[in-house]
Amino acid sequence: MECSILDFGCHADAFLTLLHDMFLGFYSALLLGVVAVFAAIPYPDFLDSDVQLPAAIMYGADMFMLETGAQIIVTAYLTRFIIRRIPVIG
Repeated sequence: MECSILDFGCHADAFLTLLHDMFLGFYSALLLGVVAVFAAIPYPDFLDSDVQLPAAIMYGADMFMLETGAQIIVTAYLTRFIIRRIPVIG
């Protein structure tokens, strides 16, 4: 994009594009940092053990689909938390 010296609208557009690109770069770096921090958290030892729940409990958990239900509930609470942080809505 070629701008003449006196075309301030063109310069403002270029400046806003630069700010937008800088924000996206900062946001991308921030998210990569968050991912790196979570990746650095050690895996707990008690999850590696071979502890098995009794067959009756596993049957009930499978029948009531507790794994899927827990995922839905956690996602719903997380979505509610995020929406409540938006000033206009929450």
